Amino acid sequence: MIMLKSKKLKIEVFDQIPIWLTICLILMNNFWSMAWIDLKIYQYFHLGILAFFFFVIFKKSRSCSIPQGTHKYWILSLMLLPLLSVYSSNVIYGRPVIDSLIVYRMHLGYLLYFVLWYKKINEKQLQKVIVVLGLGYAFLTIIQQFTFPFAPFGMRTIGSKYLTNHEFERRLGFARFEITGVYYAVITGVLVFSKQINMNMFTKTVLLVSLIASGNRRVLGISAISLGLAWIFQRKSKNAVIHASIMVVLLLAVYYLRFSLFGDLANWGDDLESGREHSYEYFLDLCVSNPLGSIMGYGLGRNDDVALDITTTFVDGKPVVLADIGAVACWYYWGALYVLTLFGLFLSLVLTKKLEKAYRGLAFAFLAFLWILFLSWEIAGSSFIALLVYMCDLNIQKNKFKRA
Repeated sequence: MIMLKSKKLKIEVFDQIPIWLTICLILMNNFWSMAWIDLKIYQYFHLGILAFFFFVIFKKSRSCSIPQGTHKYWILSLMLLPLLSVYSSNVIYGRPVIDSLIVYRMHLGYLLYFVLWYKKINEKQLQKVIVVLGLGYAFLTIIQQFTFPFAPFGMRTIGSKYLTNHEFERRLGFARFEITGVYYAVITGVLVFSKQINMNMFTKTVLLVSLIASGNRRVLGISAISLGLAWIFQRKSKNAVIHASIMVVLLLAVYYLRFSLFGDLANWGDDLESGREHSYEYFLDLCVSNPLGSIMGYGLGRNDDVALDITTTFVDGKPVVLADIGAVACWYYWGALYVLTLFGLFLSLVLTKKLEKAYRGLAFAFLAFLWILFLSWEIAGSSFIALLVYMCDLNIQKNKFKRA
């Protein structure tokens, strides 16, 4: 009898984590940026996952109606709007349509939103998968600080295109590997701080230190805002204003003292001047120079000569880059309509009263950094947004039933 109960318990625990979803997300995030595996192999995995998504949607849609998620049309718009750039890039640059369509597959990660609805993944199951991705990032980031130069995970590690020797970039005293999955770690932190999941002190410490070790200013900013708000919201209401005031004062103090506190160690001192300011100016001028490109975007193609020309463009002796200019990069690639939709989606999440405050705080943190955050890049980005919005819609649905 005891053995039967034990087996049943194991089965229930196993069923709480959707293995298929965990594997799909790990592969869509390129196995936490495992540098030893060729990018083409990951792309084949991505194509297989997308085929699985289409199969699920086609099979389920024959017997089920379209999922009734609150933000489904926002997700559908984000998935379809980049198709406009296929036309505009052909008109402006003469880029072959097939080349643009091949690259368009990065936006099909949004299909995950509909697959999750059809598969009826519940909030607890989703949280467990997020924790797996988030802690995977956290432990790999910390472990590689000690195993260097053995550091196979990351986009800035040995064997990646960013690093050809053993000299890692360091920020805040940590080697910067840029392992994918960091925003799953941020959500995991929000779930912990809002007391939706339990975690021992050692794991919490690893999680928080890994966010600092990312060396990414956007990650640090989003983490500070979202974790701080999650902590405040789970306090007693009479103390919430006091805690919020303290947090605002601390954030302002850190901001105004950022150069003296972090300047030399974090390389923050001249970053805007040397890396971003001229890129913003260059691409803003480019975005508004052509009405068609401004609205629909200039697109992106396979083996793109246009993109190659941009990467070798210099302004006042400084190279222009798209990676660090967030909303302007989205505008350049996929047009103003896409950017407005992306901002509108996160603003809608922030303003939805039936969404729990911790999730609204998380959406607010992303909204605040979208101007420098290229969140929707590649299939890892589009699938992350799809998962985040699905999680919020599940929470909205749950709260609607509670109040009914």
